[in-house]
Amino acid sequence: MRYKSDRDNTAFSLIELTIYMALFSILITTFFAFFNQVQSDLLKKAKENDQFIKSCLALDLLKRDLSSADPNILNWDLQNFVFKKTTLNLNNEKITKNISWEILKKTFNVKTLSVKTLNVNRLRRIEGTYDFKTKKWGKRIISLVSSNVKELSLNVILSRDKQFVEGVDICFELEGKIFQEKLFLLNGLI
Repeated sequence: MRYKSDRDNTAFSLIELTIYMALFSILITTFFAFFNQVQSDLLKKAKENDQFIKSCLALDLLKRDLSSADPNILNWDLQNFVFKKTTLNLNNEKITKNISWEILKKTFNVKTLSVKTLNVNRLRRIEGTYDFKTKKWGKRIISLVSSNVKELSLNVILSRDKQFVEGVDICFELEGKIFQEKLFLLNGLI
C-alpha cells in the first residue's frame, strides 16, 4: 500500500494565494480608477448640458420679451436697451412692464494656494418701472438668468422715419460658439 504524501494535495500554497490576491487587488484598483474617471466625465458633461439648456431657455425668454415689445420708439431707451412690454393677464387685461437685459461682468480674485482671477459673466433680466425721460429705474426686480453667456449684443433696427423699432439683431457667444438671430417686430409681434 502506498500512502499519499502531503505534497500531492491540490490546495494552494500561501505564496500562490498572496500573488493571486495582489493581482486581484491591482485589477480592482484599476477598475475603480477607470469607473471613477468615467463617472466624473459624465457628471461634467451633465453639468455643461444643464448650463447650455439654461442659456437656451434664457435666450428664449429674451425672444419672448422682444415679441411683446412696443415698437414705438418713445417706449425704448436704446442706450440702455430698456423697452416697454405689453402682455395680457388671465382676465385679458393689458399689463405693461419695462424690461432690460444685460451682461454683468465681474472679476473675482480667489485665494487658494495662489491667487486666481476669475472672470464671471452673468446674464441678467431687469423688470420694473423705468422713467424713459430721466433714464432711471424705480422699483425693479433683477433676475440672474444664466452664467455662461459670454457676450450679448442687441442692435435695434429702426424704421426709415426712425419712429418705430422694426427689429432687433441678437448676437451672443455661448461656450465658444457665436449665435446670431434677427427678430423683426410687426406691431409688437415677431
